[in-house]
Amino acid sequence: IGANIGAFSLAAQHHFPGARLYAYEPSERNFSVLKKNIPKAHAECVAIAGHSGQVHIQKKGAWTSFHLVADVTVEEGIPAKALSLDQVTQALPKIDLLKIDVEGAEYEILSGASTNTLNKIQNIIVEVQHPEKNAWYEELFSQNQMEYTWLDSANIIIARRLHTVGATA
Repeated sequence: IGANIGAFSLAAQHHFPGARLYAYEPSERNFSVLKKNIPKAHAECVAIAGHSGQVHIQKKGAWTSFHLVADVTVEEGIPAKALSLDQVTQALPKIDLLKIDVEGAEYEILSGASTNTLNKIQNIIVEVQHPEKNAWYEELFSQNQMEYTWLDSANIIIARRLHTVGATA
């Protein structure tokens, strides 16, 4: 989620050639490069947000970096279709690895996800843009039977499921 031009997806494809890749990127400019970089992936030019509908994205820094705009009336915002995490994972029985790098919308995405969706995630990597939410991520992953570690230099949290939800010994 937040596939940009597909650098992470290319690395995943290289290390796990049999994996099914799903990539979501709201910027049409980035998406056109993404499709060329990972043509075999299921890729959609949409934003993933805490809700479905329309959102506005805004250029942030480099031309390949965008973030959601909270106020949809912002004139410089670019309209983008949005889907929730629940919607894009509905047909998936399990998610081996979920990467979220969405320039500040990560909290909205995860807080809008159902318990059923969160239980599907085996491993997750999240780049956290709002460090004041760090304790919230720790609690979310702990409550969902995941152990986590922080890569503080990059403010990235990595979590993995301790055991399969619903499994018996």
